[in-house]
Amino acid sequence: MKNFNEYLKTSTKDKRLGKRTVKVLEQIAENPDKSINQACGGKGQSKAAYRLFANENFDDASIVAVQKKQAIEKAKEEKTSVVLIAEDTTTISYNGLKETKGIGPIDENPKSLGILVHSALGITEKGQPLGLLAQKKWFRDKEDFGKRHDAKKNQLKTKRATNGSKS
Repeated sequence: MKNFNEYLKTSTKDKRLGKRTVKVLEQIAENPDKSINQACGGKGQSKAAYRLFANENFDDASIVAVQKKQAIEKAKEEKTSVVLIAEDTTTISYNGLKETKGIGPIDENPKSLGILVHSALGITEKGQPLGLLAQKKWFRDKEDFGKRHDAKKNQLKTKRATNGSKS
C-alpha cells in the first residue's frame, strides 16, 4: 500500500485506532522480513501492535479494501487492459499456542494448529504487481476435525449402495 493514510479515510470512527493502525502498517512495511517485535522496534511498540490486533474495533478487512482500491487505481494509471490474478492459500502455523482462540487444525495432524489465508494479487501482463485484491482468513473448527474425511467415506458407501441397487 503506497499511502497508508488512505486507510484513515475508510477506517473506523475511532481516529486514535486509525492512527495506531497506520503507524503499525508503516513499521511492518518498512521491515517486511522482520517479526512484529523487530519491525515495531521495541517491547512497548510491539505490545501496542498486539493490543491493536486484539482490539474488537480493529478491522483488517478495511485494510484489504484500501489495498484493492489502490490496486485498481494503479491498473488505471498503467492503462492495462488485462489484469492477471495470482491466488494462493498460505498456512500459518501456531503450534505453540494451543489455548489460542481463532486457530484450528491445518493439516491431517489434529495437533498442528493455525490459520489459512487465501490471497489474490493483481498483476499486469508485464508482470508488474498492482496490489492485493482480496484476502480471506479462516480456521477449521477443532471439533469438526476429520469429519470431512468421514463424510467422503460415507458418500462413497452410499454411491456404491446406490449403484448396486440399479441392477
